[in-house]
Amino acid sequence: MEKAVLKIEQAAHVLKLLGDKTRLTMVGMMYHHECCVCEFVEIFDMSQPAISQHLRKLRDVGLVREKMERAMDFLFVKYGK
Repeated sequence: MEKAVLKIEQAAHVLKLLGDKTRLTMVGMMYHHECCVCEFVEIFDMSQPAISQHLRKLRDVGLVREKMERAMDFLFVKYGK
């Protein structure tokens, strides 16, 4: 029973994170292709630190992963295509 409650709490936390329109849009974009932080800065017209905060929250719950390529961060949905 405790495991079920814990899983429900984890799911509620993830859904709360995805309740933010910016983060939900980011996940949708990363589902289709890897994205660079610089792309999000341009698309959302937000500062790089603000974008990084959104992405950190998604990484912390395991929704996205990160890889470095040519000194750039690329992110993708962990369970995407």
